[in-house]
Amino acid sequence: MRPMQNPARQALRAAVLAAWAALAASFANLTAAQGSFGPYVPTPTVIVERLLTFAEIKKDDYLIDLGSGDGRIVISAATRYGASGHGIDIQEKLVGLANENARAAGVGDRVRFQQGDLFQADLSRASVITLYLLPGTITRLVPKLLAELKPGSRVVSHDYPLKPWPHERHLSFDLEEKRKISGTTLTVLYYYIVPAQVQGIWEVRLPQAMASAGAAAGTLRLAIEQTAEGATARVLIGGETAPLRDFAVKGESVSFTLPRPGGAGLALTGKAAADSIAGTLATASGLQPWTARRIKADGK
Repeated sequence: MRPMQNPARQALRAAVLAAWAALAASFANLTAAQGSFGPYVPTPTVIVERLLTFAEIKKDDYLIDLGSGDGRIVISAATRYGASGHGIDIQEKLVGLANENARAAGVGDRVRFQQGDLFQADLSRASVITLYLLPGTITRLVPKLLAELKPGSRVVSHDYPLKPWPHERHLSFDLEEKRKISGTTLTVLYYYIVPAQVQGIWEVRLPQAMASAGAAAGTLRLAIEQTAEGATARVLIGGETAPLRDFAVKGESVSFTLPRPGGAGLALTGKAAADSIAGTLATASGLQPWTARRIKADGK
């Protein structure tokens, strides 16, 4: 026969089990509320200030903070730089708190916060995006950021890079306050510039006087392939294809050097807009205009 358990011990055991059940339920609710975006972690004020400086916030910027929490990043952008914007968070209570904080800071007319799914949100208005999310969420967001944001828009990610999109630059520093958040004092900020979408076949028209050998009537074709990792291009000149090893897209700017048989290459720079590019090339007599139009979108 089993000995009878002490009533006090039974009560203690029941209390412990109830506490664990409550904790598990609380964690489950938080996980459900956050989805795959990760738990809410307030960004220390020092990091907010350095992040906004690093993002080069200006008065005419519209900032969207993904996973905005109590709203401190967007509110600071408004109070310090005169910018406007909004934040998106999955938790209704945090959205309410952020809107209260915006009103208290006197920027409720320029800053707002809304509850929603980051993957369903319209990001097209933003000139700057900030985020502090888990790596898996960030990776899933990359195609959306590249597709919806205007060329030249800036993105700053706290601690986690937007793989496989290469960053323009990064900033690393130590902050003791960060230890209680992530177990380390290290903070890394990653800075990105959204490139123009230039995938496709382009017909390039050069000034007649500078037409490359074999390019009839001063025209040639570029085949551009573009992914999140970057863009590459090939040029068809005189029936032969050659890679453009220095082809680059940064925001709206497109630059490359066309090879020329028996002479120095032609250095071209231009600005992309929808299905056209217009720019200049350097010649002995000064800068000459050139243009390009997209004649096929898939690059093949």
